[in-house]
Amino acid sequence: MPAKLTKEQLKKYSEFLKGLELEDIWVKSDRYTFYDDMHKPTPGNFDVRVSVKKDNTEIDVAKGRAIMGYEIVISEKEKIIFKDEIDLVVNLQISKDSIDEIFSDNALKEFFIGKQLVKITWPFIREIFYTNLARVGIRPIILPFLK
Repeated sequence: MPAKLTKEQLKKYSEFLKGLELEDIWVKSDRYTFYDDMHKPTPGNFDVRVSVKKDNTEIDVAKGRAIMGYEIVISEKEKIIFKDEIDLVVNLQISKDSIDEIFSDNALKEFFIGKQLVKITWPFIREIFYTNLARVGIRPIILPFLK
């Protein structure tokens, strides 16, 4: 969970966001596994867990590039039915000075990764997951909007 920010940090972060633009986003890797093709999730009887894979999250400040890794697991009665591991590459247009200033503050850096990068990548993750379920014959599950 990203850290809570002070008013001063929020002001600095708000100014930082004004200069942030998404240039490009693409799938670096997408690995999905359907563990039991004889068993499809029973509607209303399964759990979906989405997590950011922190060990797969990288930021190259000099290139304005981030890699965000996600793992989405569908399970029923604690048995994994389907797992999708997705890594996205995000190219951002931002000044190096601006990002250096934000990343010099650990709370702001954590907030950027935990909030902003997730908000940027979430629509893409939702679509990839939805499509992958359809590919293996599982009735698509729509991941919720981020609020």
